[in-house]
Amino acid sequence: MYRIFYRKQCLKIFHVVGFLFTILVFCEAQLSIRDSIINLHNKPIFSAKNIILPSTLIAYGAIGLFSAEIQNSNKNIRSEFSKFNATKYNIDDYIQFIAPCTVTILDLCGNRSKHSFWQRVALQSLTFGIMGTTVFGLKEITKIQRPDLSSKNSFPSGHTATAFAGAEYLWQEYKHKSVWYCSGYILASSVAFMRLYNDRHWFTDVAAGAGIGILSTKLSYYFISKYNGKTAKSKIKKENLVY
Repeated sequence: MYRIFYRKQCLKIFHVVGFLFTILVFCEAQLSIRDSIINLHNKPIFSAKNIILPSTLIAYGAIGLFSAEIQNSNKNIRSEFSKFNATKYNIDDYIQFIAPCTVTILDLCGNRSKHSFWQRVALQSLTFGIMGTTVFGLKEITKIQRPDLSSKNSFPSGHTATAFAGAEYLWQEYKHKSVWYCSGYILASSVAFMRLYNDRHWFTDVAAGAGIGILSTKLSYYFISKYNGKTAKSKIKKENLVY
C-alpha cells in the first residue's frame, strides 16, 4: 500500500513540475531564436522550432480528452489542490491582462516597443481573433465538465490562453531590450495555477490553453510581418516606377 501511495504522489508531482519546467524551457528556447519571426531582411519566418512547445502543450491537452491515464492524473492533481483551496480567489481574472497592459504602459513611459501603437492594435486584434475562435470553438465542441461542476465548457482554459498570449506579446515586443521581459510567463503560469487552485479547470485544460495562447500570438506576428513585407515591396515598386 505504501508503494502504491508513493507512486501516486510521485506522479502528481511529476505532472505539476513537468508543466512548470516546460514553461521555463520555452523561455530558454525563445532566447536562442529571438529573431526567428522576422529576420534581417524583414522576411517572415515560421519554422518548426517556433511551434514545438506550444504544439506539445496543445497535444497533451487534446490527448487528455481520450486518455484514461491522463484523466486519472487530472483527478489526482485536483485532489491535491482540494486539500488547501477552501477559499477561492478571483485574482486570475485580472492577472491575465497584466502583460499586454504592461506593453502599453512601458511604451507611454518612453520605453518604446518594437511596433507602433496601430501595429500593436492589429497584432492584438488578430491574436485575440485566432485565440478566441479556437478556445470558444473547442469549448462548444468538447463540452467537458468543469471540476467544480459549474458548467460544461472546461476545455481549454480561456484565462490561461489569454495570459500566455499576453506573455508572448510582451516578450515579442521587448525581447530585443532585455531577457527579463520573459517574466510575463511567470504571471501567466500563476494564472494557470489559480485556475487549478480555484477548481475551475483540469490540468489538461490549462496546458492546452497555454499552448493556444502562445501559438495565437506567434501566428499573428507571422501574418502581420508577412503583410508588412508585401506592403513594403509594393511601395518600393511604385517608387521605382515614379523615378
